[in-house]
Amino acid sequence: MVPPHALLLVAARDDSPAGLGAPGALRFPRSAPPDAPADVLLAEVEAARGEGVHFVVLPRQSDEWLPAGFADALRAAHRAVLDDRECLVVALHDAPAATGPGPDGLPLPPPEFIGLTLGIYDVPGLYKGFIESGTRDAHAIREIVRTNGPGVRRLDALLDFGCGCGRVLRHWANLPDTRVQGSDFNPYMIDWCRRALPFAGFTLNGVAPPLEYGDAAFDLVYAVSVFTHLPEPLQLPWLRELARVVRPGGRLLLSLNGVQQAEALLDQEQRERFDAGNLAVIWADRAGTNACTVFHPGPYRREVFAPAAGLEVLAERPDAICNAGQDLLLLRRP
Repeated sequence: MVPPHALLLVAARDDSPAGLGAPGALRFPRSAPPDAPADVLLAEVEAARGEGVHFVVLPRQSDEWLPAGFADALRAAHRAVLDDRECLVVALHDAPAATGPGPDGLPLPPPEFIGLTLGIYDVPGLYKGFIESGTRDAHAIREIVRTNGPGVRRLDALLDFGCGCGRVLRHWANLPDTRVQGSDFNPYMIDWCRRALPFAGFTLNGVAPPLEYGDAAFDLVYAVSVFTHLPEPLQLPWLRELARVVRPGGRLLLSLNGVQQAEALLDQEQRERFDAGNLAVIWADRAGTNACTVFHPGPYRREVFAPAAGLEVLAERPDAICNAGQDLLLLRRP
């Protein structure tokens, strides 16, 4: 629910370390006893905020030991990011939530969802960057699809795999005859999309296949910044699963890290692996987040990756996805 790199306070007793295994998680309260008055605990929260803590997480079981009224006071003082049966999460950072729709008339997601999608959530111009990057990437998708077969407006059905909070998918709202679907493994973002983007349908997927769709369900499936964050054991299973839901003659479009990103991010050992035509992965233990980063060299894409799912390479566009400097690889199911 919160960006994985954010520093957060998690309410936990000595015998209840819930959430403290997460990167950047600190036990709360830090110095005051758990039964201290609510104003004392709020002062601890404000002190942590001044030290750069971005979120407070109160699991529901913390109601058993934190003072009555503290959760309500926390809600009154800060914006609730999540408030359900499992926990309360409040934001301490300065990024404001959107107060109205975007320029397309559709609702805008909370900044934390943008953080999960793009890795940023507390910078000036956050929403402007969110809309502009989605616009550019939707344009890049339109162009490579149109120049290699029927354009997006002529498709019966398309799937945004790893749709997040609809950064790209929202740009298909005006397709007159195309069934638009999105899938993601984050249940909170899928729930938000279902409420905010009613022109499309949404399903929840797991970290590993399968999807809920039947065989040959889509003319086009695309995945932007998804295979760039899957560890090696999940790469081919997901590629084969996406190929399964593409119709014969349909297309699969992926954004991948190529030479530009490899030069910027890989150390010498991984760069040698990449230059030898092998998949290179950094921070593999954080699969599914922006931290786990995967690099697909050209020979691997054409000689290993696409053939493993029985797909043909139609086109490659270096540095085509503007937001991340990723390449586009367009594949076709025979």
